[in-house]
Formats: sequence, C-alpha cells, structure tokens
Amino acid sequence: MRKWIRFNSIIFIAAVLLAPAVASSQTWSSAPPLNTPRAGACAVALNGYIYVLGGKTGDGTILNTVERFDPNSGIWDNTSVAAFDRPRFNAAAVALEGRIYIIGGRDDENEVLKKVEVYYPGANYWDEIRQMENEREEHVALILRGSMCVIGGKDEVGSSIDVIEWYNLNDDEWYAAPSNLNQPKQSAFAVAVNDTVYLFGGFTPFPTISNFKGSTSPGWYFTWTTLPPLQAGRGYGATGRLGNQVFLAGGRTLADTTALVEIFDLQTQQIQPGDSLDTPRAGAAGVVLDNEFYVIGGYTTGQGQPLSSVEVYQTAVGIADPPASALPTDFAQITGYPNPFNGAIHLEAYIPRQGGGEIAVYDLQGRKIKTLQRGTLLPGTHTFRWEGRDDAGRAVATGIYFAVVKSEREFRTFKMVYVR
Repeated sequence: MRKWIRFNSIIFIAAVLLAPAVASSQTWSSAPPLNTPRAGACAVALNGYIYVLGGKTGDGTILNTVERFDPNSGIWDNTSVAAFDRPRFNAAAVALEGRIYIIGGRDDENEVLKKVEVYYPGANYWDEIRQMENEREEHVALILRGSMCVIGGKDEVGSSIDVIEWYNLNDDEWYAAPSNLNQPKQSAFAVAVNDTVYLFGGFTPFPTISNFKGSTSPGWYFTWTTLPPLQAGRGYGATGRLGNQVFLAGGRTLADTTALVEIFDLQTQQIQPGDSLDTPRAGAAGVVLDNEFYVIGGYTTGQGQPLSSVEVYQTAVGIADPPASALPTDFAQITGYPNPFNGAIHLEAYIPRQGGGEIAVYDLQGRKIKTLQRGTLLPGTHTFRWEGRDDAGRAVATGIYFAVVKSEREFRTFKMVYVR
C-alpha cells in the first residue's frame, strides 16, 4: 500500500459522499527517494513502472545504471534492470512500442554523444540502433507523428542546435526534418500532443521566457506559433502533462535553481502559476504515471549537490461539478453487492473506453487500502471480489470504504459498509 500518498481527507470524504464528477485541486508530496542521488538523469514510464536512467552523482561519476520504481510497493529497484553501455547524463529518453530508448547526452569521457541505445524489458537487454546525425545534450525527445523526434540541445562546444531529427523505425534511420527549430535552444520544457510539440523556456544560451508551439504536417514540416511567455526565464527543469495541463517544474534561472512551477493550459493556451516544489531543483527528471507527475532528483541550490528526493504532484478530489459539456456521455460506473457486507462484496466496474487508470478501495481518510486493478483498463465490465483485506492481506476494521474507478479524466466511487 502506498502510504506515502495522501488525499486531503475532508475534501475526499465530501467528494465521495456527494458523488459528483471531479474538479481537481493539486498538491505536492514526498515519494520514496532514489537509491543513488543523481542529476541530469532522464525518466520514462512503461508497463506500470518508472525507469530513471543515467545521470551524474555528487562526486562527478557519470552513471549507466537504471533504477525502476514500483508505485504499488513504493520501492526503487537498482539491481534488476541491466545497465546500458555508455554512461551519460543530460540525455533524453522515450518509451515506444514496449521499449525504452536513451538518446544522446554527455558521457564519462566528456564527449557529447550521437549514440542511441534501446532496452528490451522482457529480455532485460540493451542494444544499439542507428546513431543520430547530430551530437546532442540537454535536448528533448518526444513521440511525434508516431516516431521518435529530437529537438534542440547543444553540441560539444556548447552551440545550440536548430536541426530537428526523427527516427524511422522501419529502416533504422534518422532523418532531418525539412524545417528547423525557429529559435535554437537547449534544456527546454517540452511536451507533444498529437502532431504538435510545445516548447517552453530553455537557454539560448541565457534563460529565456519564450514559448512556442510547433504544428507538424506530413513530410515533417513544422509551423511555429508564439505562445504566452513564462513568468521568468528558466530551463533545465521537469515537464509533465496531466490531462489538459502541462506542468513546468523547477529548473535554473539566471540567478539560481528554482522551485517555481507554472501550468500551461492546452485548451485556453494560457499559462499560470502553480504550487511551487518543496525543494528547488534543476536537472531533475520528470515523468507521469497513472495521472501523477513525478519530479525526480536534480541539483540543489548553492553548491548544486545531486538529490535523491522525489516529489509527486497528484490530483486531490474536489466537490465542484465541471460544466455539463465537459462530462463524458459514457462515464465509468462502479457498483457492488451485498452492501452492507460481512464476508465479501462483489464489485462490478464498467469502463467505457480503454486507457490508463486504477480500480481500488479507499478508507474514510482517503488512504488506499486495496488495489484491485492498475494499468491499462480495457473497455467493458470488470468484476472483482473484495474480502475486507488490504494489499498486505491484513483484515480491515469495520467501517465505511469506497470502491474507486480513477482514470486520466474520470473518477467514480461506490460507498461500501463493511461489518466484521
């Protein structure tokens, strides 16, 4: 059971008793720390795990190790995943078709790399694919138009790169897009949405407030549009997308490392302040898993020692109803019988569309008691039997509990009364 994640108890109880659709308020909390403090690492989510790759330690060691986080157990595993070949930091990583790719970065010989390695989780094995045309560090890697795409970054002498490359999986080749980045920059915040890339801040080489949207068309042509600016010029932070909100967390300003968080709304195309990180950090890895945004490691202020700490931004349940037009017409449902119950309850959850999410049991304090299903939720009716025990197999106390269906955009609850 993930004891390190807490909902606001009063808000949670009000929400589940009144059972409205969810409006969200968000909070930062601490997650279990890494085994090895590291900065300049990259991270991806795959198959219900978070993978943190490479980075740099406090004594200057460049890493080729991988830590894998299981959110169900709250454990970072630093022994099960094979190390990749070339140690590197300031690289970029993506997950595509069940594999993990680590791209570019600066290695332990102080060389900026073109090299790309691919990890096969089933075989626990790393291999190489075709290297990029350009050496890069502090670049971004995204899935765009169904392919890997790398944008920005700098070369070995620190010059910013405006060439955009994309990888064709079918012929194992990297190709330069016919149109370049409109403003060469490195260490930008970035997210891809369908066939559009959003770039925020970064260094040019000084911290910039400029933000752009790049819409792509067949043939990899980019059309760039200016977006509202950041509150302060910064880069080298962590990016995460939760629904229609893009979170830009931490980074480095002209003065120092910052805890600043700004949120870009994909619907309104506006940017606004968010709740600051608890710890200022730059060079942190950012990743989203199950609608939670993790900011991992990075450098502190002052001497800039790498961190092992992890912060997670999660949606707390609110009681305000969104506009009726925002509600899906075929919302998820959950029910159960008998209720009250003293042995076991049979739960039925209807999922209207495939997507990532979770079906779980919570208590009145908003603590997760039992995970029934986590990961990809397939459409259709799912049945579960809950016998009044938590994830560790311990019997729970008599009381009120809630069966919860949670996905990226949907949240439904069913109130249960358990009598021992």
